[in-house]
Amino acid sequence: MSMGNPIMSLLTNNTLTGENFPKWKSNINIVLVSENNRFVLTEECPPVPPANVTRAVRELYDRWIASNNKAKAYMLASMSDALRSKMEPKECAFEIMESLQEMFGQQSEQARHEATRKYTNARMILGTHVRDHVMQMTNYFSEAEMHGAVIDEGTQVSIILNSLSSDFIPFTSNYIMNKLNYGMTQLLNELQTFEAILGLVKNKAEANIVNKPNSSKGLLRWADGREGRRWTNSQEATTAVDYSKSEEEEEDVLDQLLQKEKSLADVLDQSNEDMVRRNGRGTAGTGVPARERLTPFQSSDK
Repeated sequence: MSMGNPIMSLLTNNTLTGENFPKWKSNINIVLVSENNRFVLTEECPPVPPANVTRAVRELYDRWIASNNKAKAYMLASMSDALRSKMEPKECAFEIMESLQEMFGQQSEQARHEATRKYTNARMILGTHVRDHVMQMTNYFSEAEMHGAVIDEGTQVSIILNSLSSDFIPFTSNYIMNKLNYGMTQLLNELQTFEAILGLVKNKAEANIVNKPNSSKGLLRWADGREGRRWTNSQEATTAVDYSKSEEEEEDVLDQLLQKEKSLADVLDQSNEDMVRRNGRGTAGTGVPARERLTPFQSSDK
């Protein structure tokens, strides 16, 4: 296989240095599977057959040698110089992989434990798109599998259902009660349909408009209601009652009361003068003008 082949680029772009052993091992497996040579990583080197063996046995041995040499070349060509110098004396690709597993396998165990912890503890956050959550869970599964974990599709579906937010309890209950059996693709499609029907996630554009800060003119405006004057937002249903009045409003009310006081005093004075002319005395019998007897509000021009 030419090194310019897209599959071979997995090896040329990911040289083994030690820490990336799980990824490198996965790439080696992909390349060898594409050429039907992966069996050399699971089978020990066979003994050299005697001269009098059958042709079929000889052909099997020759095929194993050819596949082993190719696998060994791929492995040595895709590792660092320091590792290559240690692994080159080994005869079989199987021995090379076993040696590397002993050197870096413990790190892979720790990485697999960490990856497993991620998808086990993951929980969907309210308000996020279910597709984003499922994709994140899929990444966790892939990371764990890269480090040697085996997670069948049914288990992955169960883990995802268990990680959904409370909004999806009806979906999960229906799945269990009706004994449904979805694959990962169908599960994602059904979850997105459920999310869209119930409108669980607001459109991002709408969310941006609702949460946009007030402009210089302001989104809040005065509105009159039975409870009194209050602030109301033109884009939100909630309102806040504000019973306070500005100084200008208070002055206007006071002026109106004073004007009414003056008008009433004028009427009383006129009435008192009429009675004096008729009876010779005022209504109050004090001789003090009505304007001066009104005390609730004092005239500003007194």
